[in-house]
Amino acid sequence: MTSVFRMVFVAAMLVLAPMRANADIVVSVAPVNPGPIVEGTSAVFDIFARSTTGNQDFGFFGFDLVVSTPAGAPLTDGRGGRFVNPATNLLGGFGWSFDNSNPAKAFFDGTSSATIPSIGSNNIKIATITLATPGATLGNYLMDFRLVSVTRGLADSFSAITSSGQSTSFSITAVPEPSSMALLCVAGVAAWGYRRRAKKN
Repeated sequence: MTSVFRMVFVAAMLVLAPMRANADIVVSVAPVNPGPIVEGTSAVFDIFARSTTGNQDFGFFGFDLVVSTPAGAPLTDGRGGRFVNPATNLLGGFGWSFDNSNPAKAFFDGTSSATIPSIGSNNIKIATITLATPGATLGNYLMDFRLVSVTRGLADSFSAITSSGQSTSFSITAVPEPSSMALLCVAGVAAWGYRRRAKKN
C-alpha cells in the first residue's frame, strides 16, 4: 500500500512541477550525538527542514534517506547494519518504511500537522530516524537525500515547492579493546585523585 501511494505521490509531483513556487525548502540531517558511532550500537539522527524565503505552508513531505560510504560500499552487508524502528514522524501522517538492501534506505512520507503548520527560515525538526550498526563495516559513511518532494496544501492545489537535501557524514569505529578501556578507567581515577588533592591544598 505504501509503495502504491509513493508512486502516485511522485507522479503527482512531476505533473505539478511547472506550478511550483519560487520558494525553496532545504532538508538536512544531523546526528543527535556528534562524534564517531561505536560499531554495534544504535545512532539517532534528527531531520530538519527550513525555507530560504520566510514561512512556507506545506501539505506533504516525501524523500528517500540513503546511507552509503563515499566510495560506494554499502552500509548493509551480510552482517547487518541498517535503519530500524523506532522512527518518529513529527509531522504525523504516513511515516516511515525501510529497505535493508544495499545501500540502506529509509523512505519517508509525511503530512503537515497542527504542531508544524509551516516551515520558516530557521531549521525545524520534522522527523527522527534510528540507525543500527551491529556488524557494519568500519569507516566513513555518507547520509543523503534522494527524491525530495514538498507540496503546498489543498488550498494551493498541492502545487510543488522546489526542494533539496543536504548530506551529512559520520564514521563507525570499533568497540574499544578491554586494555584500552582499563587504561581510560585508570586515567579517570588518577585525574579524580589529583583534583581532590588540589582542593585540599
